[in-house]
Amino acid sequence: MTNPNIILRNAGFCFTWRRTTEQVVRVSLWRVDPATGQRHWVTCALAANDRDTIRARALALMTWARAIPTAPGRDVQAQAVATSLAITAHRLARLDIPANIGRRLVIHTPRRRAA
Repeated sequence: MTNPNIILRNAGFCFTWRRTTEQVVRVSLWRVDPATGQRHWVTCALAANDRDTIRARALALMTWARAIPTAPGRDVQAQAVATSLAITAHRLARLDIPANIGRRLVIHTPRRRAA
């Protein structure tokens, strides 16, 4: 169930939450167009089903989104997409993937001999 009330609104962002299990909620970060009020989804995170924890997760997401440098877009939707891509790239960059994983996935084909 999505909470119809926005739990936090600040700096062009707003947050909603939806209970996924009895103990876990999904906190969604949205970019808000001040002219139309339309929301554009940016990212989400999971939090414990506790009001203080939900608000803390929302503040952390907003701080993270504002800290990642993105070029200003032509409109709010473009800014939301740019922020979403920047957050995804930042998350992928933080993954600890072994350097040799690519070699394990490559399928080697035998070379043909010249005739």
